[in-house]
Amino acid sequence: MEKRKGFVAKKDKTNRSIIPMDSDEFFQWMIIAAYAEGKQKEWDQLRQSGFKRLYKKFFYDLFRNGIPKYLIKTGKKLYRARQIKKSDQSKLMVDINEVTLAFFKIFLSEEEISSLDVMNNGGGLKFTIEHLFMMKIYNMEGFTDEQKRKVHKLIKENSNCKVYGFSEKDSRVPPKEYRENGRLNSKADEYLYLAFDRDTAIQEKRPFIGQQYSIAEFKTNKNLVMADLRGKEIDLKLSDVSFAFLADKISEPNTDGKDDFYDITQYMTHMLQKLGFDGIVYKSALKKDKDNIVIFNETNVDFISSEIVSIKDVSVDYSRILPFDKRQFSFTNTSKREKNRK
Repeated sequence: MEKRKGFVAKKDKTNRSIIPMDSDEFFQWMIIAAYAEGKQKEWDQLRQSGFKRLYKKFFYDLFRNGIPKYLIKTGKKLYRARQIKKSDQSKLMVDINEVTLAFFKIFLSEEEISSLDVMNNGGGLKFTIEHLFMMKIYNMEGFTDEQKRKVHKLIKENSNCKVYGFSEKDSRVPPKEYRENGRLNSKADEYLYLAFDRDTAIQEKRPFIGQQYSIAEFKTNKNLVMADLRGKEIDLKLSDVSFAFLADKISEPNTDGKDDFYDITQYMTHMLQKLGFDGIVYKSALKKDKDNIVIFNETNVDFISSEIVSIKDVSVDYSRILPFDKRQFSFTNTSKREKNRK
């Protein structure tokens, strides 16, 4: 038996702890868990009260020992995704249908294309130029040099770093009438949400298979001092535990769709902006071990380009809570098992 401050950590017959932690790790975990439970109760009471003066006291106490900082250097690339709806097709800087049609026309003659009218004259089948193209290349033994040249030219014309998706205006903060309350912004705030990589930017939009997105690429034009609220560095200091707790609350989803759900985190954001920070770095709620940022002044990043992508797959990792999986629990005596091996 091993004793520490009134607690007992049981050992099995091989003198190993049943809980796979050493003594210091175990008691640290216990203190963190208990402290977080207390903070959760305080957080729930704050949210229910809606009193700004209580918000102020909570965050003043949290921030008085300092706020972790994260520096984003000049020239850092950042990304923002926006869903392309059917009504948005005319806003794209490159017409996808025109590019596709230009590709098909490399292989199809005008006479072949006009034959679609005859093919679709009556009957329940509806053939498109894509079907015609597939039938054509199915019977082809190879490509001519002229076709290869035209394909390479089309690819080159549409492989440059330029604006294919939404324009700069449509890739930045939307006009006030189109904004919604977010986890860190009110409708009045002109904050720009960005991610460090394309995948995370897309995941934040909760994509589904077949949906198209415009991915805008930005680049910082100055060093940005961000409030680091990811809570990644955890020590036994209660200030560290508080920031870890806050990191979870920032990423908490508004599952009930309440209008005032994010009031408390919006208040915190406004406080950090007044303290002189350029924005906030926080954990992604939709992609594990990835981070997002919100920038208070969108002129601190320059628009570079935009591309168009289509979602091919969306995966999810999960663990079952109930019913129990018996394979997760094993109480086999280790010493007996080792003895049988001998």
